[in-house]
Amino acid sequence: MYADNLCWLTGIYRACQFQSKINKLLSAVAFDKTKRLNMKMLLWLLLFVLCWPLALLALVLYPVFWLISLPFRLVGIAAEGLFELLRAIVLLPSRLLSISR
Repeated sequence: MYADNLCWLTGIYRACQFQSKINKLLSAVAFDKTKRLNMKMLLWLLLFVLCWPLALLALVLYPVFWLISLPFRLVGIAAEGLFELLRAIVLLPSRLLSISR
């Protein structure tokens, strides 16, 4: 009982509780990533067979589009961090009150 209370107070309880779910999710994401990569490769090969100039153009322009989208991704990461900070500030009083019980 004391170990459960100590674990809950330190915030490890959530991590302990969802560890198996996180492991399952990570393994599913890794599988989906390889599956999507294989699908992209097959689609690109199909495009290469059907219309090779368009496939080569897509292969050359992909890094250009990636470089153009990079600043937008950085702005998205910064905005996500800002929203998490605001969420933490707003929820701080309730967290402090729940620990005292």
